[in-house]
Amino acid sequence: MTPDEMESALAAELRTLAGVAPGTERFVLRAGQHTITITYQQASSGPSTLTIESPYDDATRVRAASAPGPLRATRPLDIVLRHEDDEDRSAKERGINVEWQTGDRMFDDAVYVSAPTHNAHVFESVVNAAVRAAVTKLFALGFRLVHLDDHGSVRAVVTEFWISKPAQNRGRDAVEAFAQLLDALPVVVASGERHEPVPFENTTSLFAWGAGVSGMIYLVAMIAPVFLRADPNENLPGFLAIVVGPWVALALALPALLVAKRLHGARVTSRMIGSSRASTTGRRAGWAAGLFAWFVLATCIHAASLALLVFRR
Repeated sequence: MTPDEMESALAAELRTLAGVAPGTERFVLRAGQHTITITYQQASSGPSTLTIESPYDDATRVRAASAPGPLRATRPLDIVLRHEDDEDRSAKERGINVEWQTGDRMFDDAVYVSAPTHNAHVFESVVNAAVRAAVTKLFALGFRLVHLDDHGSVRAVVTEFWISKPAQNRGRDAVEAFAQLLDALPVVVASGERHEPVPFENTTSLFAWGAGVSGMIYLVAMIAPVFLRADPNENLPGFLAIVVGPWVALALALPALLVAKRLHGARVTSRMIGSSRASTTGRRAGWAAGLFAWFVLATCIHAASLALLVFRR
């Protein structure tokens, strides 16, 4: 089967299990005592996404009376289990990231545990053996990420639908594995404490917002002059500034992207060394700063070339 055929088959099987019409993008089904919501977002360009989710507290409420004393922890737990990649391994080898280890070597080598907490008791209680077994089943079925207590929700996400060993009842197996995951989660009550803030979080948010706005402004500055229809026979420099100028501006502004990305990313990473999210948070912060600097400088260069070579003539 091709990846597209696997994607279609999985979505169709889940819709059949839920008893909904073909093409339904969001639907609900029952798995044991749990109500599970499935969202399938089919993208025309880029990867499609299929998400299985359920409220964390609803999953644990059904057995709260018989469960041992609840775990007190900072909510949301925000524990992410995902495939471990080369960046994760490199960051751990360099001492940038420190990841909690379960003691199960096969699981530890395959799955990266990312969270804002360092509390080993929280990890041991939440990422217990039964949770790890359910996550392993989901990953074998093609799921790439499991998010525990993402603002009150438990989510499993698949974006790559091809798997080397196609399962005959992949949708049913995924729902059963997700229900097993919900059954294994401990009851957690909020301690009232807060996670440590992400360093320079507000600054990074401003950079990300500024990158979006400056990118739109640059797009306008790139497209609008085209309608001036400069005649190359009358004003060759102006014609080149309109046609080639935007790409030259991006090239000239590239060092700003690299410098800003490196500086802001490094200062965020340096403040988070020893956490499980240092490298990824620093990388995202660096890209936000770099793109902002890139678009702002490129816009200034392109605007200056238009002012000098087109509008002054």
